[in-house]
Amino acid sequence: MGWGTAQELAGEGWRVTIADRNTDLASPRAAELGAPHSSAAAEVTGYVENTALGRPGTPEEIAEAGVWLCSPQSSWMTGEILDLNGGAHLKRYPNINQHLTRLMNQ
Repeated sequence: MGWGTAQELAGEGWRVTIADRNTDLASPRAAELGAPHSSAAAEVTGYVENTALGRPGTPEEIAEAGVWLCSPQSSWMTGEILDLNGGAHLKRYPNINQHLTRLMNQ
């Protein structure tokens, strides 16, 4: 979706970049997701353990990336995904199918 939209709007001077954030245990939504007292907390913990930085991102860190994307310093960036995940791609991701199956069978 990002690539196609970026390609369509580039001629009109629009830039399209997607910021894909990691699991954020510090956000108010973390409680809605079950952290820290439900099985969802285990899934979040498993994700965080697989990040190179070994911790979730903070709302401030995510916001800083958004500020940069809106600034002139990112003027040559379009059609990309800014993957804010603490280096999770450097290690293995949790087995999502296994986790979803376990959650659905509860």
